[in-house]
Amino acid sequence: MSLNIAQIQSAGQSALGRGLSNDEAQTIMNATAGGDPDQVNKYLTNQKSQDALTNFPAQQAADFNNVATKGSNDITDFLTRYNTAVPKIISDVSSKYALPDQQAGVNALNTRIKTLQGNTDNSGAGGFASAGQVDSALNSRYLPQYSTALSNLTNSTALAQNEEGQLEKPYETEASMLNDRLTREMTGFTAEQQNALAALTAKLNAGVTLTKDEMDNANALAVAQEQYQAAVESQKIQSQNQTLPTGSTYYNPVTGVAYNPVFKPLKP
Repeated sequence: MSLNIAQIQSAGQSALGRGLSNDEAQTIMNATAGGDPDQVNKYLTNQKSQDALTNFPAQQAADFNNVATKGSNDITDFLTRYNTAVPKIISDVSSKYALPDQQAGVNALNTRIKTLQGNTDNSGAGGFASAGQVDSALNSRYLPQYSTALSNLTNSTALAQNEEGQLEKPYETEASMLNDRLTREMTGFTAEQQNALAALTAKLNAGVTLTKDEMDNANALAVAQEQYQAAVESQKIQSQNQTLPTGSTYYNPVTGVAYNPVFKPLKP
């Protein structure tokens, strides 16, 4: 029994997921021997394939934009958490090792030493009665105190930096995993494909002759991997440089200068 216009429209809705106009249904009827059911089904199957090809560029762009938008949101979320957590880590560790207080002590001794050294030829310099007393005070008191304070600060700074690195490591690991996920999503090169390429490469290295299909697959995967590796370089998360709040500074034992440390960019 042949299908009428309404039945062809109903079949089109089921097969194509969209309604058919009367003109479209009439065209199908004319092309299928007056609505022969088998021919109508074949016609709609072919039409579905054509619709998919027609819609593919737009759908691909939409999928890509969805992935890019989600990736951008995930990066923003990560950097928000990272840039909140890291200043607190640095501030807490700095306080734990009393770096601000130690720095203040070193700076005070350094200032005192420079003041005395600049006045050693003047009697009464720095509250002393003579240059000899100044020289004695420097050598017996201030310079040894400065050396000890500087050594303690150097050791404390090293311990603090090591602890900071350990506390920041989970964020670096998360950043690396996020980078990898985003680049795979943007390029379509999955971990399974990477493993498949590695297995084919291992067979080649072992002297095993690959079939034509295996060679074609290996070549295609190698190209995909190159695209993935190129994307890795362009998709790295870069943390924004920030400094500690005012008053939370470090002392650089090498230069003798207090400074606000800048957060290290995350490693890919």
